[in-house]
Amino acid sequence: MEDFEVFAENVKNQILEFLPEEYQSASAEMKQVFKNNNERRLGISIQKEGWEIAPILYLEEYYQMLQEGNSETEVLQRIAREYLDCDRGMPQNVGELIPDFESAKEQLWLKLVGKESNQRKLERCVYKEVEGTDLVATFQLRVRIPGLEEGNISVDKRIMEKWGCDVDSLYESVLANMVCQMPAQVSEIDSVLTGDEGGGKPEEVSCQEKKLYVLRNTEESHGAATLLYPGVLQALAENSGADLFILPSSIHEVLVMKADGEINAGELQYMVMDINRHMVEPEEVLSDQVYRYDRESQSLSMATTREETEKLLRGFTALEAQEISDMEQEQ
Repeated sequence: MEDFEVFAENVKNQILEFLPEEYQSASAEMKQVFKNNNERRLGISIQKEGWEIAPILYLEEYYQMLQEGNSETEVLQRIAREYLDCDRGMPQNVGELIPDFESAKEQLWLKLVGKESNQRKLERCVYKEVEGTDLVATFQLRVRIPGLEEGNISVDKRIMEKWGCDVDSLYESVLANMVCQMPAQVSEIDSVLTGDEGGGKPEEVSCQEKKLYVLRNTEESHGAATLLYPGVLQALAENSGADLFILPSSIHEVLVMKADGEINAGELQYMVMDINRHMVEPEEVLSDQVYRYDRESQSLSMATTREETEKLLRGFTALEAQEISDMEQEQ
């Protein structure tokens, strides 16, 4: 069985043979795409002459077909067929996808990601740092391509120049839209785990001692950005009569806990590290950090120092290495 790299090279070299005449002057290229947290996927892109835009089909699932016994010809036919489905209705240039700002602003939203773990991706994106944290808010634009599902484009400097916006004004506009379109909701974690769909407005919820609460949006997608909503954390802190710990559960939600003086931030951070490595998909990890919201200053900060974080990471890495060693010995 050929390995993945050989398979990908064969797809690149042979795929045009399985496409119609209009594609014979096109160029097939392998694209390494960085997802959230620098997770990488390899895809095939077929650029027609004179076109700026081309779909990308990720090859991992097609390689799985090969491993399951399909012939290489069958796999190439499947790739060609699905590529044509994606390419149908594809606009020729980026400008056709990007409307003017007034038309686009209702389709903009913020995606919260870790800064250090997304360096490569952030080189191309416009973003705003979240003060007191290791997080940044990136700007995403929902786009609709005829015949295809809705997709998202990260707003870059070229798009910003086209719109004539600056980062701060764009941020305020997008945040205001999100508050209206995707309101924040807070639920006790027990009710979420048991499937109770109910959730209260932040201004109606009071955090009880030693209980975790899930903060997300009503769409339950990319809801970690709700911690940026004006007044949300302050309302929770005032109702609870205390500062708050914020635990990054994933890019879709954060966990909130009352800081009652008895809870150790390092223990919470260790828990977050463990969950990130064993329960959250790599592309959906937000951060290993834990944050503290101060209700007096109305500000976020790291709940542990850099030195404490590095010590926790060393301990966690050592534990993982020991677990792997024990598993190998058992085998």
